[in-house]
Amino acid sequence: MPVDTKLKRYNLALPHELFDQLEAIAEENHTTVVEVLRRFIKLGLVAVKAQKEENTTFLIREGEKEREILVIF
Repeated sequence: MPVDTKLKRYNLALPHELFDQLEAIAEENHTTVVEVLRRFIKLGLVAVKAQKEENTTFLIREGEKEREILVIF
């Protein structure tokens, strides 16, 4: 069977509590845990890019409250 060379695999071990949270999010959104992880990674990449740009802030708004997110690597 030919292997798709466009994909990379990564074996990830997670604590049960974290996996359970991911599984609950996946169920709520009618998707898979893998898809939830992909979306989280994409969001993380946006946050990292925002952190590197001058005059750019990554914010979370909850009603009237605003929080700036600082990404540290």
